[in-house]
Amino acid sequence: REQALYCMDSRNQMIAGYYSFGETDMPRESLRLLAASQKKSGLLELTAPSEFHKTIPTFSLAWINSVSEYVLFSGDTDFGKEMLPIAKKIIEFFKIDPEKNLVYGPADEESWNLYEWNEGMNIWGLNGRIRYDAPLNAYYVLTLRKYKQICEWTDNKGEADWAQKLIDIICGSFHNAFYSEEMKAYTTYLGSGIPSANAEETTEQE
Repeated sequence: REQALYCMDSRNQMIAGYYSFGETDMPRESLRLLAASQKKSGLLELTAPSEFHKTIPTFSLAWINSVSEYVLFSGDTDFGKEMLPIAKKIIEFFKIDPEKNLVYGPADEESWNLYEWNEGMNIWGLNGRIRYDAPLNAYYVLTLRKYKQICEWTDNKGEADWAQKLIDIICGSFHNAFYSEEMKAYTTYLGSGIPSANAEETTEQE
C-alpha cells in the first residue's frame, strides 16, 4: 500500500527479512535513503523519499534502532560508523529538562507526537505546551542503548560513555515521575503548561 519508507514500519519489515531471507543489501540502502532525508532539525522526513511538513520524532529514533540491528545481523560496522553522525544529530534534537531529568515532548509545529492510535498518544501538535511523555522517554532510552551498541562496535568509547550518561539520567527519574501508586500503573504523560520566563510550569497528571 505504501509507496515510501516509514522508519518504524520499515524496522519491523527489516527484522522479519533478516530471519526470513538472510539478506541485508536492501535494508542497508533503505536506511541510507532514510538518512538522506534528514532535516535541519535533525529529524528524518516522515517517509523517504518525500517531503512533508510534519514528521514523527519517535520514527527517527526507530531509524537508529534499525541501524543497530542492521549491524548486528550483517556485521557491517563500517556502515554503522558512517551513520553515527546522523544518529547523533537525531538524539540531540530531543531536549532533557535539567530539573526533571526527563525528555519533554517536541512542541514545534513540525513534530507529530504519535505513539499509538489512542487518546493522549496521538498529538498532532503541542502548540508550545510542555508535556513529558512516558512512551517518548522509554523509547529514547531504548534508542540510546542501541546507539551505544553501535559506538562500542565501532570503537567509539567517548560516544558510548556519553550515551550511557543520558541513559542513567533518565532511568534515574522515570519511575518516580511516571508511576502512580494509586493506580499501580504508569501514567502516559505529565504536564500541560505553556513555556514562559515569568510563569511557573504546571505539573498536572493525566
